[in-house]
Amino acid sequence: MPIYEWRCDCGYEFQEVISWREADRGRPCPRCTSPAVRVPSTFAIGGSAATPQVKVKKPTIPKAPSYARFCAMDDYAATRMAAYKSGSGAQFDDYHAAVAEKKEPGK
Repeated sequence: MPIYEWRCDCGYEFQEVISWREADRGRPCPRCTSPAVRVPSTFAIGGSAATPQVKVKKPTIPKAPSYARFCAMDDYAATRMAAYKSGSGAQFDDYHAAVAEKKEPGK
């Protein structure tokens, strides 16, 4: 059963776990017994709060100079090394993990 929130004119707010059929009927305030008004629950506003859409911003990573590469180091490995040398290696890995997760089939 859902949780509904109510507010009275006296300023008292309370919650009740009731069926949706009973939620349309007015509720008396437990403190002063005057009729209370149902207020929108902050939990219900916004749809799916459990999985928010997060936009991943590409980190600014300097390109590794050609003389700094080790033997057989490709562009990705050189850029990753440059990111770690500049102190933004974690951002680099997080960004590429998010991109790879978006590309996985079935997601």
